[in-house]
Amino acid sequence: MFRHWVLFYLKNEDSIGRLGISVQKKYGSSVERNQFRRFIREYFRKNHEFFKGYDLHFVAKQKKAELGKIRYKAELKDDFSKLIHWIS
Repeated sequence: MFRHWVLFYLKNEDSIGRLGISVQKKYGSSVERNQFRRFIREYFRKNHEFFKGYDLHFVAKQKKAELGKIRYKAELKDDFSKLIHWIS
């Protein structure tokens, strides 16, 4: 499922969703790492109702392949959609 990242999720005892993001330096420059974090946070913020009661932790495994930004974001959205389906 996850091509360039790993996602851990766990049901928590709270009624809120929590998000953690880890991006190693080998992922890329600070600009690339922060763009990744911002995109993940934005998607989580827009879809927070699906993640209530879950702790999510995204870990960027490696620098993204030579994918275009649009395709890369499409893969992230696709994987988020799969996660929503699994936890629903």
